[in-house]
Amino acid sequence: MVRDRLKALQATRDELEAAGELPEVIDRYVYEQHIDIDEDEENEDSLQNFFLKVQMIRSWIETTGNHTREMRRLQSSIISSPRPDELAKTELEDRMAAIKMTSNQIRLALKELAECVARAEEKANGRPSATLRIRKTQYQSLSRIFSDTLIAYNTTQLKYREDCKERIRRQLKIANRETTDDELEKMLENGNVAVFTGDIVVQTQEARQALADVEARHKEIIKLEKNITELRDLFIEMAMLVATQGDMIDRIETHVMNAGEAVSEAARQTKKAVVYRSKARKKKIIIIIVLIVIAIIVTLILVFTLMPEKSSAPPVTSTTTPTILVQS
Repeated sequence: MVRDRLKALQATRDELEAAGELPEVIDRYVYEQHIDIDEDEENEDSLQNFFLKVQMIRSWIETTGNHTREMRRLQSSIISSPRPDELAKTELEDRMAAIKMTSNQIRLALKELAECVARAEEKANGRPSATLRIRKTQYQSLSRIFSDTLIAYNTTQLKYREDCKERIRRQLKIANRETTDDELEKMLENGNVAVFTGDIVVQTQEARQALADVEARHKEIIKLEKNITELRDLFIEMAMLVATQGDMIDRIETHVMNAGEAVSEAARQTKKAVVYRSKARKKKIIIIIVLIVIAIIVTLILVFTLMPEKSSAPPVTSTTTPTILVQS
């Protein structure tokens, strides 16, 4: 049944890639079908399912990174715009919501991988196989990449908050109200911008626009802090996971490097063995040829040595009896 699901997923993936509708539909299919990634260790399909899940998680992480980069662009555009750009703000909020949803998907998928690795390790009973090391390496690598992605996202949000705060300070200055960093932070914490704008006498259109911008930026910061708070637990969880497993990741990377060096060394030794074998074969052929030549020479010597002996043998002489004539 799992193999059928895998084939269906792969076929669907190819169709959607051609149509440009990945990964949203595939993501939904994977979770709705509950593809099992923890079958027997020697089952090739089990490892294929594992790598398929890894591929999906990598796709989600990459999508999150793309959203973060687009957020930086939108935030820069919003900050530099003299007028509120509602379209850019809407897109920014949509991308923040997408990051939140995708991050929770990644967290759940990583949890599944962790449970899969734990069960595989338990089955190994102290004798880790190559496939178990592969699973561990993939899981640890994904955890670290996801943590780095969350750090980049959090850094982007904090920078945007500082930019908004600086924009509020400039706009208050236009409205003839000087503020310190502490006063601004208190205003943001209290969530009441009227504390600073209520007693300002608006005399010019520029001042009125500045106050309107202050209120708009304040609302943006409130939404921003809410989003950061919602992802804070996930951020802390991933940071602690990577921190506690840092040594394990380093050991796995060392094992992988050692394995690669061992393979390279084995390849070098194999080449040497092939060369030595070739040389030995050549030597053997040369020795055989030399022995054959020696045998031919010895044979010729014997032949030429025996031939004179036969020719020097005493010739056979025929004796004729003299005929005696008797005359009567």
